[in-house]
Amino acid sequence: MPGHRSPLLIATLLALLSTPPALARKPLDPAQEHDLKLLALIEKSLGEGLAVVLIPNPHDAVAKGDLGVRPGSIDFYLRDSIVDRTPVSTQVIWRNRDNASVGFLQSFPTNTLEENPKAVYLGETFEVQVIPAGTYLLSGAVGYQLESPLPKPTGKPAAASKGPPAIGTVRLRNVDFEQAYLTRQWSPGYVTSTDHSRTYCTTVRVVSGECTATAKETYTTQQAHAGMYVDAVKQRKVVATRLETEIPAAQAPASFTVAAGQLVVASHVSVGNGGIGIDSKRCRTGPDKAVDCPLQQLTFHVKPISARDARFTLLLNTPHRAVSRNMQQRMKNIDPLQVDLIGTTGPVDPVFGTPVTTVFNAAK
Repeated sequence: MPGHRSPLLIATLLALLSTPPALARKPLDPAQEHDLKLLALIEKSLGEGLAVVLIPNPHDAVAKGDLGVRPGSIDFYLRDSIVDRTPVSTQVIWRNRDNASVGFLQSFPTNTLEENPKAVYLGETFEVQVIPAGTYLLSGAVGYQLESPLPKPTGKPAAASKGPPAIGTVRLRNVDFEQAYLTRQWSPGYVTSTDHSRTYCTTVRVVSGECTATAKETYTTQQAHAGMYVDAVKQRKVVATRLETEIPAAQAPASFTVAAGQLVVASHVSVGNGGIGIDSKRCRTGPDKAVDCPLQQLTFHVKPISARDARFTLLLNTPHRAVSRNMQQRMKNIDPLQVDLIGTTGPVDPVFGTPVTTVFNAAK
């Protein structure tokens, strides 16, 4: 969907990431070098009156296929494993209220086969968005459904055919999807060896029984470990339905406002399976084998991140000691982004947060 990413600073961002850092005090590995340059750019952008939004990775998995957790606050993450990636998507669209051409699509991928090559990440923990100050509206989403065939088009225009008024249009298409799943696999038995040593007496004085000479003996023991089944994460390629939609500004269910020079950590905003509701009886053929259907309902979940978790995770996962004192202070004082809920809300989900729904409202 063209125009999601803010046109500001993308070229500058990529160019500055290739310049050597001026503030490094000790050798850093390549990943830390990248993060250090990015932090310098963030500081520069804030000084120029732009705002920087750090979008949190929703999944606390160190690497693909890893069941472990990354150091940090557990409450910071939305889910605790890549196994939980589907069918919840955090790829939501924000657009500037006063200039719809300025905005961004959050890029932490739900489908690793459709990663955004232009996305800029601070470590594996945050996506970085540099944007003008202002108010941004929650304007759409990209979601996925597994084992869900495309609806059959009727041949009539999606928004013009008879039925309840639509909020907008959903474009659906079949895509390859990499699904992570938990399985059990056999781990064969093995043998461990342990080296030991002991000192013993070789000569004893007869009268006193005192040891007058010693020797050292070394030996090895072995222990057999039986084979067993263990948990493992694997990936498989499946066919999924990709749903992509945007809604008019008047129907936006949430918004946020950022000030010039403000550094914030975004809330977790997600859309789950069934969050994008369509009228499957009024679909039409779209371009490139896609199907366009009227959007009848769009539900997001919003889960704020506490200031403590935001600061702790940021400082723990970045080379903050190598940046300027000014930037260190900004990182220590980072605030969670305040999202204002405009749409209809429901009971809080303990995992995903507060549901907020936009529906067609003729008054708008």
